[in-house]
Amino acid sequence: MVRRPPRAVRRDRHRRRRARGAGDGADFAYIGSAFIATHEARAADAYKQAIVAGSSDDIVYSSLFTGVHGNYLKASIRAAGLDPDNLPGSDPAG
Repeated sequence: MVRRPPRAVRRDRHRRRRARGAGDGADFAYIGSAFIATHEARAADAYKQAIVAGSSDDIVYSSLFTGVHGNYLKASIRAAGLDPDNLPGSDPAG
């Protein structure tokens, strides 16, 4: 079993990384998808719910949408009218 440090320790590490980035001239800090489901985020409620309810089995790795491989939620793909389990391949030539 992998033991994780207490939440306060992880939060302090994150703060130190942000401070280090600011010292290096970074204009902003990327927080990541963990905060999309928060009240403050401006994401659609349905998307927030899909993040909370989803698991690793609900992630699809595909290059179909942008030409670059990325992770997408099955619920989002379904909402776009596609079957996430039977996506066509992308054509990088455009």
